[in-house]
Amino acid sequence: MAGVLRSCGAWNVDSVISFLIVATGQLCDKVFEVIQGSTRNRKYLIAVHKCESVSDILRSKPDLHVDFVVFAFDGRISHHVSEVEKNISLLDEFFIISGRACLVNCYGSPNTMGLMGHTANRLRDRYCLRLLSANVYNSEGLKNLGDRILNLAEALMGVNSGVPDLNMLTLL
Repeated sequence: MAGVLRSCGAWNVDSVISFLIVATGQLCDKVFEVIQGSTRNRKYLIAVHKCESVSDILRSKPDLHVDFVVFAFDGRISHHVSEVEKNISLLDEFFIISGRACLVNCYGSPNTMGLMGHTANRLRDRYCLRLLSANVYNSEGLKNLGDRILNLAEALMGVNSGVPDLNMLTLL
């Protein structure tokens, strides 16, 4: 199945979960740093990879092992939304069926959340993905986002049992 990111490949035996963050520029860096920072509280290693497009990974590291994919986007920018849709189409359906992919709606101020909530919800419903929203320009919002992503991935990967504590009631 050429041209599709699969969850098999060269597995890093030192890590428990391998993440791939797909986002543009600054958003990719922010989500990468927050997941890296959140792993310090865990007692195991996590591999975090980042790219702007899944096609970049397919060209440069076609045998990369990925367990969980995070699509971060700014719903106010239509180009970001179309890029997310293009990248989702490059995933093996296993990621969607197993729940091992999520959307992260990044916003700057809580007042703009209503404007882009419709776009984010449309993506969530169309592709049946979990949707997390966070103010990535606030340090507390970023820390909270990292913990939520890790909690979700741990539950889906069987690292922790039970229902993941997504802390969905907190909007920063």
